[in-house]
Amino acid sequence: MNALCKGSDGEIFFGGVNGFNSFFPREVEDSGYSSPVLLTQFKTFDQAIRFTTPLASLDRIVLSHGQNFFSFEFVALDYANAANIRYAYKLEGLNNNWIHCGARRYASLTSVDPGEYRFRVKATNGDGVWSENEALIRISIAPPFWRTWWFYLASLGATLLAAYALFQYRVRA
Repeated sequence: MNALCKGSDGEIFFGGVNGFNSFFPREVEDSGYSSPVLLTQFKTFDQAIRFTTPLASLDRIVLSHGQNFFSFEFVALDYANAANIRYAYKLEGLNNNWIHCGARRYASLTSVDPGEYRFRVKATNGDGVWSENEALIRISIAPPFWRTWWFYLASLGATLLAAYALFQYRVRA
């Protein structure tokens, strides 16, 4: 207890049962470890989706237009000072700004329009240094059939055919 001393040169000494330890605080450096981030779970409408391969190894997720409420869970693989790890994510194509979510390890996205997106997650290590090892997955949300090019083309054809039939009926009457 109370076995602490600071030298005149800034060196700090800690006493222990078998001797003492010393160090210079100015020589302590932040960890350069760049922890990888993995996606651990994917849910649509709060129901976990199981894939044939691990989520972390998938390149793309394809969703129907009705699956526009989804969430991801993720984790940084850094076990030193794990309580200090912070996360940020973004869904490119919807919002290109990073959303900082602190220590929370999930992201929920709602009412996402049909289209092509890229979901990215990054994290800090235990010392608060942002990692370059991001998790990335592409997401494709298919439009409903009434918003596809072939439906527009079929509707245009049906409208033109109805107009032609009405014109022929008026000419013959």
